[in-house]
Amino acid sequence: MGVSGGYHSISHHGQQEDKIRALITLEKYQTEQFARFLRKLQASREQGSRSSLLDDTIVLFGSGMGNGNSHTNTNLPMIVAGAGFQHGQHLSYLENAKNEPLSNLYLSIINRMGIDDRRFCKSAGQLTGFDFA
Repeated sequence: MGVSGGYHSISHHGQQEDKIRALITLEKYQTEQFARFLRKLQASREQGSRSSLLDDTIVLFGSGMGNGNSHTNTNLPMIVAGAGFQHGQHLSYLENAKNEPLSNLYLSIINRMGIDDRRFCKSAGQLTGFDFA
């Protein structure tokens, strides 16, 4: 891959071009591996089942940092795949500069799993527009 140094130290790049390039290389690799994992789930079937493992699985990929360089924990990049969610879209929850708490996403996911809770941690409810297919 051609990158030296730990991910954490590279994520605190301080606007240094070499660290930013290394971070892009690392995150591109991570994203490619995530896509590979999803393709494998999509191609796998349980014996006797018509649905893929991806259809029966909820996969969450993202980061706890919106910007690792400044330790910003808002505007988090998250991908949810599988289990009947509406895919192929980009949703932003930055209306009126109010960020939805990440726990709203978790609540939406656990509700999708059939757990009938109304709150999860500091959630304010399910995410609006985060629909099932």
